[in-house]
Amino acid sequence: MAVKLGDRIKARITYGMEGGTMLPREEGTVVYIHPEGRFYTLEFTFPGPRGVRKFRESYHLPPPEGPPAPASRPRGSVDQDGGRTAGRFAENL
Repeated sequence: MAVKLGDRIKARITYGMEGGTMLPREEGTVVYIHPEGRFYTLEFTFPGPRGVRKFRESYHLPPPEGPPAPASRPRGSVDQDGGRTAGRFAENL
């Protein structure tokens, strides 16, 4: 599923749902897409007693087709020196 900012998509709203209650699909506008394409956020607009009422809900995107993306580099000091410093840190405690 190719999603772009500004797309209008019909989706089921699950915010505040109890049990198996099913609401009809409502149309929302894509306002955010995760940088790695993991999920997108829709903004729904409804008339309310004091004007327009808006809320947002996020939905998972299916994994992209093709080979998996390479893993990102670890951050911090996650054994980047092959374990040579592990003993030194333990000695200083």
